[in-house]
Amino acid sequence: YYYHRLFRGGLSPHQITGGLACGVALSFSPLIGTHILQAFGLAWLLGFNRLAALVGTLAGNPWTFPPMYFLAYHVGKDTLG
Repeated sequence: YYYHRLFRGGLSPHQITGGLACGVALSFSPLIGTHILQAFGLAWLLGFNRLAALVGTLAGNPWTFPPMYFLAYHVGKDTLG
């Protein structure tokens, strides 16, 4: 059902990949526990697929959070000085 809804729901590839990108991008947010709500809201505002955004948040998990936060910290430190 979810495969059909995600890939064959009459949506364009742009809408699906945009939702997925919203979810992955917001999984880098340090506000743990709100990733799903943030991704859902951003995908809704931009007109992307909300289910794909929820799938995209799976990029953030206990194995990937430490490298993601390490990278985010150093990018921020180098950017802001």
